[in-house]
Amino acid sequence: SGRGWDDACNANLEYPKHWNAAFLVTYGLLDNNDQSFHGMIDYRATAEAAGSNFHDRLYHTPKDDPNNLGKYIHHVIGPNEIQTTCAMFSPSPFYGNPGARAGDWMHEGWHGWEDKYDWDGGSAGGHFPCQMQADGSCRNGNCTINGCDYFYFHGIAEYVFGALWETDGTANRFHSPNQVEVEFQCDVADQPQAWVPLTFDRLLKPRQMLDLPSALSMDRVMPVAVRDRGSSGFFRDDGQIDEAIFENKRVATLRSMFEQSPFKLCKTIVR
Repeated sequence: SGRGWDDACNANLEYPKHWNAAFLVTYGLLDNNDQSFHGMIDYRATAEAAGSNFHDRLYHTPKDDPNNLGKYIHHVIGPNEIQTTCAMFSPSPFYGNPGARAGDWMHEGWHGWEDKYDWDGGSAGGHFPCQMQADGSCRNGNCTINGCDYFYFHGIAEYVFGALWETDGTANRFHSPNQVEVEFQCDVADQPQAWVPLTFDRLLKPRQMLDLPSALSMDRVMPVAVRDRGSSGFFRDDGQIDEAIFENKRVATLRSMFEQSPFKLCKTIVR
């Protein structure tokens, strides 16, 4: 197919990039029960093909789709599908890296969880649509994009490793797709193995971020926060990142993802 299936050492092609992200999901976290949102067993089961409590059987494909980052597709016959698209394989500093790619699998894999248990995430691609306001903006609570999720906050150690799939059907024990993606990105940022490199080696300078104690964590979460947005607006004419614009947009885009502001997303809480 020309995507690298027979050229596994060519890091410019899709399949080798896919495998790099799979290696991160499989081996890249510390599984710190006192400081991790969830364990590798949860993230692997969310992303992997095998049917389980997390989702029915599925498979992954790379797709030439310039309009989406990823897509979950329910198939009536045979396993379901997670597509990973052009932006996730590009050299973009926001999307084209193993952390962002793996995070997108968490998002799409959680649509598979919703599909398995018949949860309706909403009419905007499996999320809640924004509502037109009198001032001409489209919002849903704090969310300003057409595809909003609630963030059902929980403390550390509230889910034993392997129990991410569990819910009691209320906001007390529930996850949305954006939330699972963010919690994974936080765990990659806060509890990685020593060999895991910085996802954004150039984007870690700004230190203030919402009410979070860990700006580093939110720098890692940027692939989630800028979902469905182009990254070109962050760069100057010389190709370098305009950090002032990046900082402003980073705060605004993270706030825009959720109907309920995720003001403590990456705080490591020891219960």
